[in-house]
Amino acid sequence: DLNLRNRKFREVANLCSKFDVVGLLEVHGTTAAVQKSFEKVCKTHILLHSPFIENGNPAVGKGGVAALVAKSILGSGSLDPSYRQGNLMEVLVHGRFIRVALPIPRNGGSFACYFGHNFGISEREMDTCATSIGVDILRSQSNTESFAAVLLADFNFEAKGESRYYIGTVSYTHLTL
Repeated sequence: DLNLRNRKFREVANLCSKFDVVGLLEVHGTTAAVQKSFEKVCKTHILLHSPFIENGNPAVGKGGVAALVAKSILGSGSLDPSYRQGNLMEVLVHGRFIRVALPIPRNGGSFACYFGHNFGISEREMDTCATSIGVDILRSQSNTESFAAVLLADFNFEAKGESRYYIGTVSYTHLTL
C-alpha cells in the first residue's frame, strides 16, 4: 500500500527532525534501496543498515535493522565521502542486531547503542550479542561520566527448549547528547 508506505516515511522524517538517533526494525530491502527510500532524511542523517542475509544474499522480503544518526553529532568526518557504515556500526547478527558507537559531543565521551530483533537468531548468535552487551554494560558502570550503553530491541518470547537471555542489573540514566 503506497499510502501506508508514504505515511511511514513521513513518520521517520518527523522522528529525524526531533531526534539525533532513530532506530528502525523490520527494514526491508538492500542497503542501496533503503538509502534511496530515505533520501530525504539522509541529507541530515547517516543511514546505518544491516539487511537480513539469507543464503549469502540480502533477503528483500525479510526486514533488517537500521539506525539513522544525525550528521551534526558526528562532526566534520560525516561529510567526508569516504565515511562508511563501518566507522560507526558493528554487525553482530546480519539483519537482526547491530551495535552503533557514537560520540557524546557535550563531554567528549561516547555511547554504544544496540538495535535488535531476536526473531530467528540462534542461541550462538544471541550469545555473541549478550557478550557484547555485557562488555558495554560493565564499561558503562565503571565509566559513568564518559560512557553509556543503550539497548533498544524487540525480543520475542523464548522458544520452547531455548535458554532465556538475561541482562543483569540495569541503571537508568538520562542521556543528553
